[in-house]
Amino acid sequence: MQSSLLSVLLISCLCHVTNGNLANFGFMMLDVTGKTSFPYYTSYGCHCGKGGAGMPVDATDWCCWTHDCCYEKLGLEGCSPKTEYYRYQVYKGIVVCGEYVHLLVLL
Repeated sequence: MQSSLLSVLLISCLCHVTNGNLANFGFMMLDVTGKTSFPYYTSYGCHCGKGGAGMPVDATDWCCWTHDCCYEKLGLEGCSPKTEYYRYQVYKGIVVCGEYVHLLVLL
């Protein structure tokens, strides 16, 4: 039982570092803010939750704004980011997604 739980935990950790979709948004929030997204941030600030407009109010709201930008870029490329996996990485507290992830090697 413990090895199964450990395996699930390990797989979850590996997955959230390299891939994301709507279900993985909580991992991105946790990486950047140290807090879980649901239920605390489903209608937080200007960009957390459905929709979004205006200037983000703090670091947490910036995370939501960044996530929205990732979704928008992927949508423009013909993807469905709410259901499809896409690459993202958090580097020094900044979320980098899509085609720019490979540039983190240069930093």
